[in-house]
Amino acid sequence: MRRFASIGTALLWSLCSLQLFAGVPRHEGIVSRPVASARWKLSPGVYGYTLPDNLPKGVPWFIAEDSGSVWVAGDSALIAKASTSDLTQWTLLNSGIPSDVSIDWLAFVNSHVIFAAGGDGTIYTTSNGGVSWTVSFSDPQLTQFIDIIKFFDSHHGVACGDGSGGSGLMAFLETTDGGLTWRNNNTFQIVGETNYDLVSYAAPSSVFMSGYWNFPNGQSYRGVLSSTDLGTTWRFATVGSGSFEDSTLVTQGVAFASNLVGLACRADSTFWSTSDGGITWQQVGQKAGTFFFCADFVGGATTAMCGGYRQASLAEVDLSSSTYSVQREDTSVTALKNISFTYVDFPTTERGYMICGGQLRTFYATESPTSVKADPGMPEHYSLGQNYPNPFNPTTIIQYAVPRREYVVLSVFNILGEKVADLVNGLREAGAHTVSFNASDLSSGLYFYRIQAGSFVETKKLVVVK
Repeated sequence: MRRFASIGTALLWSLCSLQLFAGVPRHEGIVSRPVASARWKLSPGVYGYTLPDNLPKGVPWFIAEDSGSVWVAGDSALIAKASTSDLTQWTLLNSGIPSDVSIDWLAFVNSHVIFAAGGDGTIYTTSNGGVSWTVSFSDPQLTQFIDIIKFFDSHHGVACGDGSGGSGLMAFLETTDGGLTWRNNNTFQIVGETNYDLVSYAAPSSVFMSGYWNFPNGQSYRGVLSSTDLGTTWRFATVGSGSFEDSTLVTQGVAFASNLVGLACRADSTFWSTSDGGITWQQVGQKAGTFFFCADFVGGATTAMCGGYRQASLAEVDLSSSTYSVQREDTSVTALKNISFTYVDFPTTERGYMICGGQLRTFYATESPTSVKADPGMPEHYSLGQNYPNPFNPTTIIQYAVPRREYVVLSVFNILGEKVADLVNGLREAGAHTVSFNASDLSSGLYFYRIQAGSFVETKKLVVVK
C-alpha cells in the first residue's frame, strides 16, 4: 500500500506531490522561528534538499542515519547513501535490484549487512554495505508488497507485508537465522493493507499497528492492535475516548521505545502515551490546528519526535514528564504551507531527517547543507583511528573524532567478546580526541576495541605482546 493514513489520503497525496521547491536552489533552506520550549536546544530549522541527477528520479519513502552515513530509499530501486556532513553528494547502491522496484524500508544489522523491503513483495539483502544485493525472501502468493522490516539482532528479524491481491491476509514474517528463511505468523485473519508509518516493532516479540483495520467477519477497528507473539495473536484497544466506529479519532501514527512504552498520534491533534504495551492510553497533550502522522523515539529513550500534517510541523514529546513542544515553519513562506511529514528519523532531538510522502526527489533535514562545516577545524566525519603502536606493551594510543557533541562509549574486548576495559563512557565535545590504554593487567594476545557515538559504531583490532 502506498504510504498514507486512511483519513485525508487523497488530499495529502496531492499536497505532497506539488513541486513546492521548483526554482529553489538545492542548497537553500528555510530556517524556522525559535520554539518557545527550551527543549529545542538548537532551534533547528527545516531545509529542503533535491536528490541529485545520478539517482533515480522517483519518490523517496525512507531516510535514516546509520554508522555515520545517511541512507535514502524509494521508487525505481532507489537506495543511496551520503555522508552526514554533506547531504548533497550521494552514492547509488542498488546493484541486483530490478529498476522498477520500490524500496520502502531499510533495516541495518551493521554497516555491512542491510535488509531492504521491496514493493514487489521481495526482501533483499546485502552483506557488503550495499555494493550488491540478493533476494532473501519472495512469495507472491503470500504478499506482493513488503512495508517494513526490522532486525532485533543479527539473527532475529521481522517484516510486515500487504495481503496478496488486496484482500488476502496481511503477512507478518519472522526470521531467526539472519534472513536465510522466513515464516508467516499471521493466523489471526487480519486482512488487507498496512502503512509503514502505522507499524512499530519492539524486541523481542511485540508488534503494534494503528489506524483502520478489517477482519473477514466484516468488523472494522480504529485504534491500536498489539501482538506479543509477532502477529500470531492480537488484542485491540481504543486510544482515548470513542468507539471503534468513530473514524474521526483514528490513530495516525504509533511508535514504541520498548514493548511497554509507546506513543500514539491521533487525528484530533492529540498525543497519547502507554506504559503497559498499548492496553491503556493517557493523553499527553493536544495541538489544535494540525495532527501528526508518524513518530520516532530518540535513542530508545522516552523522548519522541513526530512529523505533522502541513506547515512542516515537528513535535517533541517527552513521556517522562508528559510534556511536548511543537515547531512549525513560518506560515508566510508559501513553499512550506503544504509540507506534511509522513516519515521521520531523529538520531538526536536536534538532528533529524524527514520525508513528505509523494514528493518527487525531495527530502528534508534539520541541518543546513553548510552548518556541519561551519568550523573548518572541526572533523566532518566520525572516525576511529588504528591504535599506535600496535603491537604494544604495555601502553598504546587510540584516537577518535566526533563531528558534534555526542555520548561516546569506547571499550576493549577479548576474543570471547568479554569486555576487559572501558576507556570512554560519557559526553564528549565535537573534535578529535586521544585516549591512552594500559594493558599491563592483560595477557598477550588479540583484542578488539569498539566505539559507539550516536549511531556510529566501529571496531578495530589491537595486539598485546609481552
